[in-house]
Amino acid sequence: MDHKNQIAGFAELGLSHPSRPKRSMKKSLEIVNTYDFYTEVYDQGIMKEIMDGVAQRKNIKPPKCIFVPGRRLMRIMMNGVCRYGHEPEYKFFLRFGMVLGKSENS
Repeated sequence: MDHKNQIAGFAELGLSHPSRPKRSMKKSLEIVNTYDFYTEVYDQGIMKEIMDGVAQRKNIKPPKCIFVPGRRLMRIMMNGVCRYGHEPEYKFFLRFGMVLGKSENS
């Protein structure tokens, strides 16, 4: 896990600020649209091993992506949970820019 490069804002994760979801989602989309999803970041040797395992239908655990929120972002997240945690689940998650799938929302 990377403890040096902390996430400073919701936009870096493609999420919105819970107190101002519409305004922050616009910024989030602008940032996410600059990301390059086609450049591989993992070593080719590791990826070959994973892809071979997938092809052979082995039980594969792919690399995990874990982010560490900065102190300010963590406080905003906790504040959002305290202020909006009483709302219905779909509305609460929507504040962060997350949409639940049909099976999760029913």
